[in-house]
Amino acid sequence: MDAYKNYALSFGMKDSAIPYPSDIIIFGEKKTSSLRVHMDFFQGAGNDIQEVKQKRHNFGGRGQSGVSNSAVVDGSAQSLRDGRSLFPVDLRAVTDAGRTNAALIQ
Repeated sequence: MDAYKNYALSFGMKDSAIPYPSDIIIFGEKKTSSLRVHMDFFQGAGNDIQEVKQKRHNFGGRGQSGVSNSAVVDGSAQSLRDGRSLFPVDLRAVTDAGRTNAALIQ
């Protein structure tokens, strides 16, 4: 885990290690002001809330929440309404513990 956190792994994660390939975001839309090139749970309290743009595109009429588009591990794409990538589970987390609502509070 220390090697992973320090970007010292010589290999990436195997596809077979991802338990929910149709339900885990691999690429998403970030805020325009963000200088980050990736989302990292280990930066600060986790920057999935700080760096990710939850409503990049308008959806519906006036007063409606927006949507953001995301590529998913299985190769598909999803358009998610504001906040749906975080609740009821965090769709950027791979482990069951990381996907729970309680993980956001810690």
